[in-house]
Amino acid sequence: DEGNDFGFAIFAGKSFTDNIFAEFRIASLGEAGLANSNPAIDAAFPDAGIEYLVPSLMGGYRWFPDQRFSPFVRAGLSFIQNDATGGPVDFEEQTGIQFALGGGVDVALTETFFLRGDLDLYDTDAWFAAISAGMKFGRRPTRRVIIAAPQAAPQPAPVVRAPAPPPPPEPTPQPEKVDPPAPKMAAAPEALPRSVDNDGDGVPNLRDACPQTAEGAEVDETGCAAQTSYEFPTVRFAYKSDALTRESEIRLRDAAAFLVQNPQLLVEVGGHTDPVGGQRYNQPLSERRAQQVADFMVRLGVSPTQIVVRGYGQLQPIATNNTEEGRAFNRRVELRSLNR
Repeated sequence: DEGNDFGFAIFAGKSFTDNIFAEFRIASLGEAGLANSNPAIDAAFPDAGIEYLVPSLMGGYRWFPDQRFSPFVRAGLSFIQNDATGGPVDFEEQTGIQFALGGGVDVALTETFFLRGDLDLYDTDAWFAAISAGMKFGRRPTRRVIIAAPQAAPQPAPVVRAPAPPPPPEPTPQPEKVDPPAPKMAAAPEALPRSVDNDGDGVPNLRDACPQTAEGAEVDETGCAAQTSYEFPTVRFAYKSDALTRESEIRLRDAAAFLVQNPQLLVEVGGHTDPVGGQRYNQPLSERRAQQVADFMVRLGVSPTQIVVRGYGQLQPIATNNTEEGRAFNRRVELRSLNR
């Protein structure tokens, strides 16, 4: 005379990869009450019932393991065990083995603790829905991120010097009286021929340390693009995300163009996080954020030798972590010039 009851469960599992796991669970599904067509017997044994105890072993697959909400499905075998309670019930104990299905979603509270809502289907008359709390043990595997070692500023390629032309013959001295020379006027520099100045920046090839400077770029005496005052951008990230936003890509395009124009510059790309999840989780997240920025700038033409990638995790906040606004400021990648 009852179709449902309250119960409890305990479970333990192991993750083999970020997505694949196995779990063992013991669920007490509660009790199905029994009624008797004889009112006297029904009144004599009001608490008669059948208890359900179900151990199960299932393998599962989860989506979005790095996100706060991680749905999953699972399948395996379950063992329904019954027992009679509350009176002399004519009962033959059975143990049924059958295929079981389940699924639900995990909600990460921290790197260690989580909540779970799930449903298991053991048989046509046996199912169990639960709200659970769990704790993760062991060390979480992290993705490998290649961190570039600091590179020295690129050295100019050796230049083969052409032999100097012979000096022009000295003019024959004139005996007649020579008028005093007129005052010298500053003359505009004449453009050098391309055979002498490949990139047309006004610095001969023999003294040009950057022989392929973009046409029209302002250069210094070495022929390299003159470094102007430039403020590198800081880009922000969503919670637990390493994906670049459209706004961040626009800001990074300008920074990439500046670095392409100044190949002698070296820049650090430093990744940072808020403290949610702990440093063990946030260190690889900060490295992935920095690597995303570095890879994007390389695709825009910046030389990999100009970029040093570093991750700082949650260790260098620039705002309070007690508010959502402050944590949003701390989820960032900063670009910093390493040239002195």
